[in-house]
Amino acid sequence: SLHDALPIYLNVIYPYPAWFSFANDPILAAAGCRALNRWAAAFAEVDRDRLKPAMMLPVLFPDLALAEFNYASDELGLDVIFAAPTPHRDRRWSDPDFDPLWAAVQDAGAVMMFHEFTRVDRSELPIVIRPCYTDSYPISYLAGHVVEAQLAVTDLIGGGALDRFPKLKVGFVEAHVAWLPGWLALMDSLWPRISSHFGTTEGTGTLKLRPTEYFRRQCTIVAFPDDVWVSETVKQVGPQSITLCSDFPHPNAVGRTPVDRVFRDTNPSLSVEDQDLIVNGNGRRLFGL
Repeated sequence: SLHDALPIYLNVIYPYPAWFSFANDPILAAAGCRALNRWAAAFAEVDRDRLKPAMMLPVLFPDLALAEFNYASDELGLDVIFAAPTPHRDRRWSDPDFDPLWAAVQDAGAVMMFHEFTRVDRSELPIVIRPCYTDSYPISYLAGHVVEAQLAVTDLIGGGALDRFPKLKVGFVEAHVAWLPGWLALMDSLWPRISSHFGTTEGTGTLKLRPTEYFRRQCTIVAFPDDVWVSETVKQVGPQSITLCSDFPHPNAVGRTPVDRVFRDTNPSLSVEDQDLIVNGNGRRLFGL
C-alpha cells in the first residue's frame, strides 16, 4: 500500500458507513454501531500496533452512546471515537446529558475525534451545508470541513465540557488550521464581555481559563501536510496542539506524500524541534503510543 512505502507508523481508520452513528432510530443506531465496531476490531487484529480503528457511537442517544463506548472500550480494546462535529439539533456536545460519556472517555484515556460527515439525516443533524449550498462544492467544502469544526470547538470550550473534564482529549480531523488562531483569539477577546452581556472586559467570563488555554491543554488539530498558517497556529496555541494526516486513501493524498517532507517544505520557518513534534511526537502522545 501507499503507507507501506512511506514512514507512517500508524493508521487511524475512520468508518465510511458512519451514518449509523447518527441514525434517528435508536435500535438501528445501536445495532449498526455495535456491528461496525466489532468488524473494525476484527479487521485491525492483523496488526493492532499499526492499525487503530475508530469506534462509532449512537450519539443521538447519550445513554446508548455510553453503553456502546463501554463495550467497545472494555471488550474490543478500541480507544478512538469518531463523530461528526455537528451535534443533535436539540442537544449540544456540552449538554450535561453527555457528561457521563465524557467522564467515561476521560477515565479510559480514549480520544474523541471529530471528522466532518455530510451523509446524515438533516432532520436530526442540522449541518452547516444548507441545501442552497449544494450546487457549489467550494462553499460546501468549507462549510463542512471548517465551519462545523469551529462550532464544535466553541461548543466544547464555551459550554464548559472541557472545564468539567480537564483530561478529556479531543481532536479535529480534516478541518485545516488557518481558522484556528484567529477564532481562538476572538474567543479570548470576546468571551469576558459576551458572557456578562457586555458588562465587563476583565477576566475570563464564565470560563476559568481563556479558550486558547483549554484548547492548548486538551485539543489537537490534525493538519494536512500542505496546510497554510501552521506557523500562526503554533504562535497561538503552541506546537503541541497540531499533528498531521495524509488523507489516505483519497486521491489527493498522493500529492501530499511523503507527509513529513511535504510538511517541512511547506513550513520552513518553523524550528526543527517544532517540526519534529508536529510530524511525529504529537501523534504518538495523542494516541498513547
